[in-house]
Parts: sequence; structure tokens; C-alpha cells
Amino acid sequence: MITPEQLANRRDYLGSSEISAIFSDADGKSLNQYANAIDIFVHKVYNVEPVKLNEAMKIGNRYESALAEFASEELRCDIQQDSSMLEFIPDILDKNGVKFTRSHPDGYTLGDHYYKGAMYDDTSGIECKTTSLSDEWDATQVDGVPFNVLLQCQHQMLCTGWKRVFVPVLLGGFRLQEHLFMIERNDPIIAAILTRIVSFWNDNVLAHVVPEDSEPGHIDVFKRIIRQPESWGNVDTENVIKWEALKEVAKQAKVDVSTALAMVLIDLGDNDGAHLDDGREFTYFTQMRNGAEFPVARIRKGR
Repeated sequence: MITPEQLANRRDYLGSSEISAIFSDADGKSLNQYANAIDIFVHKVYNVEPVKLNEAMKIGNRYESALAEFASEELRCDIQQDSSMLEFIPDILDKNGVKFTRSHPDGYTLGDHYYKGAMYDDTSGIECKTTSLSDEWDATQVDGVPFNVLLQCQHQMLCTGWKRVFVPVLLGGFRLQEHLFMIERNDPIIAAILTRIVSFWNDNVLAHVVPEDSEPGHIDVFKRIIRQPESWGNVDTENVIKWEALKEVAKQAKVDVSTALAMVLIDLGDNDGAHLDDGREFTYFTQMRNGAEFPVARIRKGR
């Protein structure tokens, strides 16, 4: 895990975990399902309140050491995990002559290591992952990781000069599975990453120009911007008018949904379910959430 000091300084550089967010596919969709280029832009240009650790983040942090131990056993070598030894800052400069990208891998190999019958005598990176999205990983392939992880590892190799990164992962699902993947250095991908990060940093972050080739940013990111009291900015009036109109539509829709559900429940009486004419089932029941009861209305396929 990166240190609190490194975390506090993340506004000043692009890190490996952010790289996939500034890339988009042919449809303009971010290659990172949790963030996009505008989200990253906001975090670099403005002071933003730190995100609270969710359960998935806590689990990932908790099992990082265990996954590094798994990698150590599989590779038959020790793993460097001292956070003070895990910051790599390459000589890549922005237009002001400042180093603006760096990497914080979860570890790296110490000494000779072995993978699938091959011996490696140079240093390899370690990037630990814990996920329930097991469908995105292909255990039949040595490099069967999701594309966002591939880009993260290639950026780590850009920053370190390594030839490969091993990815130990704990996959959730029907049963827990441990796998060890190997991502080898791909110079064309690294060249594309270098071109993209230089452009993004110089033309967007330093110029304070919102990326145009991005999906809209996530509202939770904008809510965490630390705003300046008694300050005024410029906004597009048309966007404000659109928001105002949609807010009224949503308000009315909420009333309409409530009314429609009430009409269904009048018909339902004291039953907790009904068979629909189209073969589906409607059910209405209470569910416990954080010690409190919440009503749940649901439509599902008929049995």
C-alpha cells in the first residue's frame, strides 16, 4: 500500500492505477469501469476530499500481503514489500520540466525466480489484486488479466524499466481461487501510454482544459471538490436549465412510481406475491438493511 504521504501527493502526478481511466475504447467508453478522464482531471486540478475506503478496498488492502506471500511461494523468491522502496519516478518531464508520473507497485522480486519452468534473474514487479469479477480474468492464459490491469502493469514497466510484472489475484465467485499471471513488457503499448499521458498532462491538467474525448465525470467526484467560500465561476446556462427541467421530471416520476405501486398493492391485498399475465411474478416483502426493515417490490421470471 502507498504511504499516507504518497497518497496526499497524488494530485501532483499520474499513477499506474489511473492510466486506464484516461484511455477510451472505440465507443468513447473509459477502459476503467470506476473512473474516466474527467474524473482524473478533477483530482489533479482541484483539491478533492479523499474517498472513503469501501469494503472492497479494505479487503484488497487486507489480502495484499497474503497475495504477495502466494507469489513468493509460486516464484520461489522473496518479495520486497517495504513501501519506502516501492516508489519509482522516471525521467519523464512535462512542458514545465517537472516529473509528472510515477508508480507504486505492490512489490518486486528479490533474486532469481521461477515461473512455469522458466528462470528469471532480473527484477520483476508484483501487482496484487482481489476481485469478485472473475469473468474478466482468463486463467487459461498466462496474461489473461482485464485490460485496465494490463495498462497498469505496462505503466509500471514504463516507470521501472522492468521486463515483466506478475499479478497474483484472489478471485471470488462459486469458490475462491488463487492465480498468478505474468504480463510481459510490450513496447508499443508503453509508447502509446507515454504519448497519452504527456498529452493529457500538458494539454488538459496543466492547461486546465476539460478532456473532450471522455465520458461525463461521475457526480460523486464533483461532490468531493473542496469549494472556495464566496467565490463565483462561469457555467453554461443551458446546462443549468436542463438540470432544472430534469429535476422536475424526476420529482414527478417519483410521485408517479409511488402512485402506480400503491395501485398494485391495493390489488395485492395481504398477499406477498402475484402471477402476472405475461408469465412473470410480482413479489412484495420486507428486507433487513443495517438493522432496519425496508420494503422491496420485485418482478422476476415465473418459476
